[in-house]
Amino acid sequence: MNLICDERERNGPLLHLPDSVIVRTITTGDYAIVHGEDLLHVIERKTWSDLAASIKDGRFKSQLESLAQLGCPYYVLIEGNMTFARDHLIGGIPFHKLDAVLHELYFKNIPVIRTKNSQHTADFLIDFLHRAETFVVAGGKCAKVETLSAQKKIDPAEVKRQIFRALPSVGPTLLPSFANISLREIFLMSERELAEIKYTSSGRKIGKASANILRALIPGYKEETRLKSTDAVEYLISLPPTENKAGVKILSAFPGISKKSAEFILANYPLAKIILSPENIVAQLQKSHAQKIGPALAKKINALVNLH
Repeated sequence: MNLICDERERNGPLLHLPDSVIVRTITTGDYAIVHGEDLLHVIERKTWSDLAASIKDGRFKSQLESLAQLGCPYYVLIEGNMTFARDHLIGGIPFHKLDAVLHELYFKNIPVIRTKNSQHTADFLIDFLHRAETFVVAGGKCAKVETLSAQKKIDPAEVKRQIFRALPSVGPTLLPSFANISLREIFLMSERELAEIKYTSSGRKIGKASANILRALIPGYKEETRLKSTDAVEYLISLPPTENKAGVKILSAFPGISKKSAEFILANYPLAKIILSPENIVAQLQKSHAQKIGPALAKKINALVNLH
């Protein structure tokens, strides 16, 4: 009987777990209890801020769908304060709305576990591991461990939505307005053209303020210089690299680019160079000190930035 922990949990409960825990990359859930090759239980851990962020960008729904496909019992673990004031904002969402999401899980027969902090989570996991032995003896329902790391089919349209959700000022109301606009086109638009984009729900233009926020994705950008330039692409990719949170968030939304890689890339190249350069150029850029982006990933990036 073993406990598997996703390697991305290194700064969480894993700090309080024994060395016997198996640490590896898993694509569904954060923790799993296994017996040989049998997968017994999978747990998705969220802090309140994680929950809010994943609801806003749509990840939580897709994560629940992936958990349901595993073929074994699964759980959502919420780590943090047991309660907040009704209208207390967490990641821009009132607490009572987050709490309502958890109540909805109860109605769907998805168990929700509550822990106070990472130490409490670690204690729960160890206790759960011991209790799971009785489940095996009773001959409970099992899936296979290999399903934890199974490659998921990537939906380009969903990835595009994830990328656009990372754009500053783009929330659920504005997102549909970009359904037929590619990321490349966003980078090449002037501020006036950006301001002309309309909300699909009301037909109202997003206006100059939102356009300026979007244009801030390109540090050092000057509208006058861009308009005078005979080659907008050449001007944009020639701007100096500037690492910024919005750029990192956008770049790490691309499959195959971690947050750490995004930070390295943007410390060395302007975001526009990744978005606007041809595949062969992007492939030669470094994603780390020891690794280039490479042709395969460059091809995926090119397809996504040009997707309408």
